[in-house]
Amino acid sequence: MKTRYSKYRKVIFLLMFISLLFILKTNTLMNKTKQKLNPINEIERVQTMCGELCKTSRVGHPGLFFQKPPKNIDSCSEAVHIISAVTQGKRDSDLIEFVVLNVLDGSVRSNFDCCIYGDAKLSFHRVKAVVKETYPQKRRVVSLKARQYQCFVHNISSPMKHIQLVGKKEFCNSSHIRQPVLYAPVKENKFAICAKIAYNYLNPLHLIEWFEYQKMMGVDTVLIALQQVNEDAYAVFKYYEREGIAILISFPCKLPGNIDRNFEPHKWNYHQSTHDEQVAVYSCKEILKGFGFVAVVDLDEYIVHKNFSSYTEMFKVKNFKLV
Repeated sequence: MKTRYSKYRKVIFLLMFISLLFILKTNTLMNKTKQKLNPINEIERVQTMCGELCKTSRVGHPGLFFQKPPKNIDSCSEAVHIISAVTQGKRDSDLIEFVVLNVLDGSVRSNFDCCIYGDAKLSFHRVKAVVKETYPQKRRVVSLKARQYQCFVHNISSPMKHIQLVGKKEFCNSSHIRQPVLYAPVKENKFAICAKIAYNYLNPLHLIEWFEYQKMMGVDTVLIALQQVNEDAYAVFKYYEREGIAILISFPCKLPGNIDRNFEPHKWNYHQSTHDEQVAVYSCKEILKGFGFVAVVDLDEYIVHKNFSSYTEMFKVKNFKLV
């Protein structure tokens, strides 16, 4: 009996082993067939396993596997926002060689042309827009970079009134916003201050003190980009504008892009707002390039020399020290 059961047991084990081999071989053949019909690589297998979780590795950041290639933006009407357009500082306008556009740029390839307009409101010159400078991004990529484009216009004899950026496949005379061209004044022996952006509430008495100190220090011109300020502060700015020392330029109250931000502490976006501020500095520096001396000074800052010398006297002396 034992011998008979032992034989049956061996036969059963043999059949089980053969069945297992058959199943394994069948699965192998099926997998090979699937690979031939629908080949997938290692990354695609991981995508299938991860499913929706692979689409974003972290909030706000494209995933490793599902990152889409950037689109080539041919139109700059929604991607590039011109804050100012300033000519090279020349006494003779016929000698101007370029116009600088100070922009917040959300484009990918920065491949645009400049359309120049005159009195007839029709473009009479088109030239490639060359990137002059881009404000460096720090740890995080921003959607709108502070950038400068340069448009060479040395072959133009007609006066320039407006300028426009267009994509390579777009025509001039399009419906995009046309930016007025500012002619930079030339004052070779004069001193100017760029005060960046005035916004929110500003104490009018402190502003008066600040302006009077700048006058005492020999400042000829103060350029300020105005956003939304309180009425008393605005009255002070207008007073010094009438006096001839202040130049007021507008800065957008509603900043472009999808981020709701401002320069107030609770709306300050660390990454994007630094570029917003920098584009104002770009504008200021280009407008004041025709001056002999230029300093970037905030409305709550004072430059004081140990001997209380004026600014021009300071900068004429090498290795001067501030207290």
